[in-house]
Amino acid sequence: MRGALFSFLLLAVACTRDGATGGRPTTTRSSGPALTTTIPTGTTSTTVDPRRLRSDAPLALALDDTIVTPSELSQTGRSWIPIAPESTPEGPLSADGVGAAFGALAHDPLEKARPDAGARHTYRLELTGTAGPVVDILAVKFPSSDAGATFSQSLTAIAVQAEGAQRVDHPDASSGLLPGVVLRAPPGPRASVSETVWSSSLYVDGVFYLVTFLAAPGTVADADVLALLRGQDQKYHARASALASTVTTLSPATQSTEPSSSTAG
Repeated sequence: MRGALFSFLLLAVACTRDGATGGRPTTTRSSGPALTTTIPTGTTSTTVDPRRLRSDAPLALALDDTIVTPSELSQTGRSWIPIAPESTPEGPLSADGVGAAFGALAHDPLEKARPDAGARHTYRLELTGTAGPVVDILAVKFPSSDAGATFSQSLTAIAVQAEGAQRVDHPDASSGLLPGVVLRAPPGPRASVSETVWSSSLYVDGVFYLVTFLAAPGTVADADVLALLRGQDQKYHARASALASTVTTLSPATQSTEPSSSTAG
């Protein structure tokens, strides 16, 4: 079963302890709404073919290429391995796939921001004799940096006001257009052992990254999250020219190979 980190953020692997699995991460499924033919909301009942969550569109593939890999993360001396969740998107994503990556409370601001495409990868830190933290990296291409900034602000407001997340500002750790901020949500009813810690970055081309850790309370420091976000920032800049070429050479009609999803039902 699949788990929600908490009710609005990414639907991902929940790093909980389970005696039946020898301490390996286990998961539970979110109770969020069914996917629809647009960004998921609670107002329709039309479900999406899971194959439409992934994308082979050039923009989605280019975004996927910007996400740091386990081998790049392992250069720090730690061993990271990829996780392939069964029910949540992984790799290059369509707009529907981006919507499916988030819990229910994020759907309305995400629909208003109208993401073009995305990409997502999830890794686990290998530790001896214990389940290591899980990190989830999501890239989203919004139509503009303004749309991305509005979505980021909404996400933070929901986290603090509805989920009780604690916000810590890091003025010297800004990434792209966003200030340096780490948010930390305590364990909840669907992930009773783990806390969620995350930060994000946004760039002038509308590319947004959300870096999320799920681990035992107190085991992930703000510095750990910000260090990974810096690594992601470096990878983005290394791939920025190729990504910009993809965006500028594709017309809106050719940026997606999926059928039109403008109507539901």
